[in-house]
Amino acid sequence: MGASVLLSAKDYRELNMQALRQVLLEEEESRDAGELDMEHIRREGKQEVGLNAPPHA
Repeated sequence: MGASVLLSAKDYRELNMQALRQVLLEEEESRDAGELDMEHIRREGKQEVGLNAPPHA
């Protein structure tokens, strides 16, 4: 059987607050980075595969 731990009400509240802070920080870090510039992404992708490459002299 697992060991039991008794906490005071104050310690329990503090642990809950720490857990809540951690969840909020993780949520903030995982948020959307914003709107994507799809035209820029397409141009870079085409350049990487050699499409729209400048003509060779």
